[in-house]
Amino acid sequence: MGCITAELSDNPPPPEASRLSRLQRLLSFAVVITILALGGLAGALVDHYLFTTDNAQWDPLGAYPIQKVLNTQGFLLPGDTLSVDATKCVAKSTTKPVTVDGSSEWVSLLPAGKSVANPGGVATRYPAGVIPPSVNGYQPPIPDSNGCIHARYENIPPPEVVARSTEVCNDTGLPALWKIAGKETPVKGKTVGVERLWETQPFRIACAGTGVAK
Repeated sequence: MGCITAELSDNPPPPEASRLSRLQRLLSFAVVITILALGGLAGALVDHYLFTTDNAQWDPLGAYPIQKVLNTQGFLLPGDTLSVDATKCVAKSTTKPVTVDGSSEWVSLLPAGKSVANPGGVATRYPAGVIPPSVNGYQPPIPDSNGCIHARYENIPPPEVVARSTEVCNDTGLPALWKIAGKETPVKGKTVGVERLWETQPFRIACAGTGVAK
């Protein structure tokens, strides 16, 4: 019986085969990189979704409409406080008191660029049907059937605001235009909810000794 032997060749593979082999390796490498990249992107998207969802789920506050300035014609005379009527609501789905971390600042609108921070503080917002407990004989505003409180606030201008307004009067002969802006952020342990921004109507601080303006 004859014997068949394999004949080895020292000749290299044709260039076309070599190029095809390199192309296949590159394609395989590209597929692996793409899978890894998509996997990383998917992981990032999952993390973002879980983080966002976790933080966006708790939204216990409602509307915080613009606060109405009660001072005559929107002017604050030197030595006066700023009186405003404010409405702050909880969401209709809220059934328990909500602790809020609040902050605010006086913001110069004309001329722009100056802001003066007020001391921050913690308060509690109550849903409809819950009467806030009195504090040292003071009864906080009772929420209406929509879970909103309606309160009047008296705001004393900080010394920096008075000084800036006097400077504007001396430089321009016109009263400075301001507003008060702030935010309240619901907190529950380590959980932070969706904040609410609020602001007053714009108002002017009249130049000293003139009643309204120079």
